[in-house]
Amino acid sequence: MNPRAIDTSQRPFVLIWEMTQACELACKHCRADAKRRRHPEELSTDEARALLDDAREFGEGQLVVLSGGDPLARNDVTDLVAYGTDAGLKVTLTPSGTESLTVERIEALADGGLRRL
Repeated sequence: MNPRAIDTSQRPFVLIWEMTQACELACKHCRADAKRRRHPEELSTDEARALLDDAREFGEGQLVVLSGGDPLARNDVTDLVAYGTDAGLKVTLTPSGTESLTVERIEALADGGLRRL
């Protein structure tokens, strides 16, 4: 998709979803106000899928960035990447540089359709 062809008065160029505040690092300078534990009111997996369904309403190829905190703090992130990709979204991920970002995790995310990290 050519970014110049997107009418941003009709749809966003990019949707950035801060899916968790949880992050092992919890850096003081973090713009996400990260915490070491997940917030109890974070979206459930079903609610997260519904949010991705809503994003799909903007059209095929909508760019969605899964952000945080550290999105890898959510056990369902690989499932959500696959769900969004299967729905026709372009899903990207902005993880923290922690030990949770393993080769196995990257491969699982790639198998789920993630193309950018």
